[in-house]
Amino acid sequence: GKEELTSIQIDLDVKEKKYKDAAESIKKLHAKAPGSKEMLDRMEGVMSEAMQGDNSQFVDLWLTYGTMLLDKSREPFILKARDALKDTGKSYVDVLTWISKNSSDTERHKALGELTDIYSDSGDKASAIRSLAEMKNLKLPGDDLLRTEARINFTNRDYNEALKLAILIKHFSKEDIGLIRDAILMSPKNETAVLSYEKALKNSGSGTTEDYLALADAFYDLGNMEGATGYYKKVLSLDPANQWASYRLGAVLSVLSTVESEALLKDAGNGDSTINRLSKAALKERRINKRISEGNF
Repeated sequence: GKEELTSIQIDLDVKEKKYKDAAESIKKLHAKAPGSKEMLDRMEGVMSEAMQGDNSQFVDLWLTYGTMLLDKSREPFILKARDALKDTGKSYVDVLTWISKNSSDTERHKALGELTDIYSDSGDKASAIRSLAEMKNLKLPGDDLLRTEARINFTNRDYNEALKLAILIKHFSKEDIGLIRDAILMSPKNETAVLSYEKALKNSGSGTTEDYLALADAFYDLGNMEGATGYYKKVLSLDPANQWASYRLGAVLSVLSTVESEALLKDAGNGDSTINRLSKAALKERRINKRISEGNF
């Protein structure tokens, strides 16, 4: 009868990519038989179709009908939905929250980590710490537990403690390297942490300009000019126009090699930024000192 006709119409709507019409019909049929596996299967099918095409269509569907599918039996689909909903705001947070309460320990850990970052970035420290506390309660392998503890300390602005824990991680991820880098920038000179950060970067084989610049600055702050020189040069090989690296390297080399540093400071002095002006001043000071030492005044 009538339901059969609706069912045929749903198939037609899906075929014509009228996903919203199909989903609305399914919702009405589901209301007559709440918990009907068949209707939930069909809703999942419609959303899967939408996900294959324009992602914005899927996001739009999820906003209206997604809660129907937040059920343990739909977990594989919910994990796919999470990836498709990334960076969409509240819907993404809602799905992560569901996963953090209902999924496996591994997926819960990932979701809680993501929620922690979202809350931290939005300034909601209380929620960030709550998510971290939940992560801590999960039965986690060694590295994951260290990551969680390090993040808790970082969120609480105890950067030294965060570093102590992060450098104990055996297999560093990109996120671990970022956390160590940021903690080093926020904490007093810590040679052990700087050397661990250097090792983590070497092992990862995928350091960014930002990573190497932080390492060069850390060595510079420790007074390790050889280490600083090597990494400022590395930064300039990746980003030849990096003025901070040029200026800093020029300053380091002023002690080591006048010719090379003069060339670098001259390079960094082209233009009108603060670093340009500092470079010009450093170059001028160098030349004055040279003339004084040669008795040309």
